[in-house]
This record gives sequence, C-alpha cells and structure tokens, in this order.
Amino acid sequence: MSDLISSTSPFSAEDRQTLQVLCGRVIPPSDKYRLPGADDEAIFAGVMGLVLGSSRSARQLKDLLDQFCKLSRDRHGATVLALGKPEQVALLKDSGSIAFLQTMIHYTANAYYQDGRVLQSINLKAEPPFPGGHKVDQGDWSLLDQVRQRKPFYTRV
Repeated sequence: MSDLISSTSPFSAEDRQTLQVLCGRVIPPSDKYRLPGADDEAIFAGVMGLVLGSSRSARQLKDLLDQFCKLSRDRHGATVLALGKPEQVALLKDSGSIAFLQTMIHYTANAYYQDGRVLQSINLKAEPPFPGGHKVDQGDWSLLDQVRQRKPFYTRV
C-alpha cells in the first residue's frame, strides 16, 4: 500500500466510488470461474495502492478522471455513477476516453492479477517464486577471491 496520508490523495469519495465502479466495468465478475470483478474491495484497494504509490500517477489519473466525468455530463447530463452499466461501458469505449481507458486497464489489470484468488484460478501460487523451498546449487565461492582482494577503484565521498 501507499505510505501517503489519505488527506494527500487527490481523489474525493465520489471519485473513488466512480473509479471502483469503472474497475468493475473493465474487469467484471465471472460466475463461470467464480471470480470477483475488479470492483471487489480488496482488488480495488490494490488499484488505489498502485495509483497512490506515485503522486504523479495519482495526479495523471485524477486529471483523466475529471475529463471523463466532464464527458459524461456533456453527453448524458449526468454523473458517471448516475448512468446505467451500458452507458458507462459505451462512455469508456468512446474515442474521447481512450487515454483514460488505457490508464484504467493498466492499473486495474495489474492489481487484478496480483490478487490471490485470481492467481489461484489460473494455477499460479499467490507467493513470490523464491524462496518457495527451491534448492539453489552452491557455486565455487573461491572464484570471487580476486575481486575481494582488488583495491577499490571507486571514488569515496
């Protein structure tokens, strides 16, 4: 998660709710595979963690979200949250929303495929590949003796 104080977030409560709904439009739940959509609380928390990990990323997404919300008001006379699912999806696919959609896909997919439930469903362990008990053959450490004996060649500050 981000170490930013929540008050430094550029996103209002309505912005977060809008982003959460749109994450669910980017990756909806799957009844067939019994998987949550990206609007799931845990997955959405991962999305926000990725976004808020960099103030530049957060500002960029906030600007794109504001443009997207303006497009919704201009086209439909309503907020994104007031629109139905088909209108939200159509608005995401609109040519004026390409930068926003690409950014949403980037953050949403990254967070979605870090979720343990999703990884388990595609037969991946929800853990780093090492040190999962893998044996690593020991090499010949004496090969480094010449390097250890060499005088430092870098500048000390």
